[in-house]
Amino acid sequence: MSVPVEADIWAALKARVETLPAAIMPQSSIAYPKVAFTKPTIGGKPSPYIEVRHLPNQAQRLFINNGAHRRPGILQLSLYVPNAGSWTNEQTLGQAGRIAEHFPMDLKLSAHDVTVRISKAPDIAQGFADGAYWMTPISVSFDCFG
Repeated sequence: MSVPVEADIWAALKARVETLPAAIMPQSSIAYPKVAFTKPTIGGKPSPYIEVRHLPNQAQRLFINNGAHRRPGILQLSLYVPNAGSWTNEQTLGQAGRIAEHFPMDLKLSAHDVTVRISKAPDIAQGFADGAYWMTPISVSFDCFG
């Protein structure tokens, strides 16, 4: 039984997240969908982490005479840093920028027979308070053709 293209897209994206250097974010501080996760702490206080979400968009049929489709989507990476403490806005944006740089435009990611292409530079949105954390969204746009 073959793996559906959607699962391969997710596998390619997740594999890239798993290569984030520990200096940017240790893997133990990355929350993946449907995987148990405990928010990290240092000395009982909140510590930074990333929440990962795969947001597929509607598939678009490219041609009438064959079954080729464009499958766009967003890999949503939410950077959470403690609201209280030493994280300034500049430091938070710097960290978000380092995460975004790990997903450069035109980067090709593969899983099985599927290739996913990062379609443009990631978008870093204005952060906002979320409980004990400041959350900064990083949106990585991608396309998959096939």
